[in-house]
Amino acid sequence: MGSRTVAAILDHVRDARYIGGGTAIWPERVSVGIVFSLLAVAPYVVKRGVSAGMFWFSREAFDAVGGFDEGLVSAEDIDFGQRLKAFGRTRGQRYGTIRRNGITTSCRKFDRFGDWYLFRNPRLVKAIFTGTDRQATDHFYYDAER
Repeated sequence: MGSRTVAAILDHVRDARYIGGGTAIWPERVSVGIVFSLLAVAPYVVKRGVSAGMFWFSREAFDAVGGFDEGLVSAEDIDFGQRLKAFGRTRGQRYGTIRRNGITTSCRKFDRFGDWYLFRNPRLVKAIFTGTDRQATDHFYYDAER
C-alpha cells in the first residue's frame, strides 16, 4: 500500500456519494495457477457485489451496520461489505471500490498449499464462503503451518 492508496481512500471517505467500500487486491506474485485459483474464488465475490481487501468507511457507518459479524468463521469481510452496501442504499450512497490504488496481498497460502490449490478444491472454496464451515476454515487458515 502506497501513499496513493491512502490518498485515494481519504478522497473517497470524504466524498458524500459513498457509504464506504473496499480496494482491489493484487497478489505479490502471479502464476497461471494463482490466476486460475483466483478465478475459482471470483464467482463467490462477484455474486455478492462487494470488494474487500482493505475497507474504508466512517465510524458512523461501521456502528450502524454492527461491525463485523464475529459469529462467522470466514467470509466475515464479504458479509460486512454486503451490509455496508445495503445500508448505503438506504441513504442514497454507493459502495465503492478503489481499483487503481489497491493493496498487495501475501501469497503465503499459495506458497504453503500450491498455486493451483483453490482451483483444484472447489468444495473447499464453497465451504469457506458459507462463513460457517469451521473445519474448512481451520484447514485453510489456521491449521496450516506458518
